[in-house]
Amino acid sequence: MFSVVYPLFRSARIARGKECEENKIKLLKFWVINCFLHLLTYYLNALLVRLDVTDIALTCIYFILVVRNFQYTEWIYDIGINELLGRNEKLLHSFFKYIRKIFESSVYRVLNAVKDIFFTFLAEAFKFLPAPAKTLLGFMGVEAFLQKSVNKIKEFQEK
Repeated sequence: MFSVVYPLFRSARIARGKECEENKIKLLKFWVINCFLHLLTYYLNALLVRLDVTDIALTCIYFILVVRNFQYTEWIYDIGINELLGRNEKLLHSFFKYIRKIFESSVYRVLNAVKDIFFTFLAEAFKFLPAPAKTLLGFMGVEAFLQKSVNKIKEFQEK
């Protein structure tokens, strides 16, 4: 409850304009620390289990972050996270650019290939539909769209 419900309530108040500008920054810092803690607990779960760090300990950490209008959240962010990210900003920026380039060159190609296969399958399945369904889908432009996709795939294969 301390890690999600109350901060969500406060974030919703900020989105509706019922909180001051200073609280926006406090809550943004809380969400950064919350994400950081979530990542740590996710990747270090085996170690935390071995050290017998239970959910009660994590709840206490979140309680400390929320208490006194997120005062400790700001303190932890300014001392820990801001220093960590500030010192390594150029390195992190180049790392994320590299990851983005890899993602764009590989994952997008795979997704486009899957999309093309799916549309080709749909275009072939379209031929087996009953006449009323074909007429309705043709009227909606589905048949023309699928045919364009198949033609684009054929052109690509010919190149």
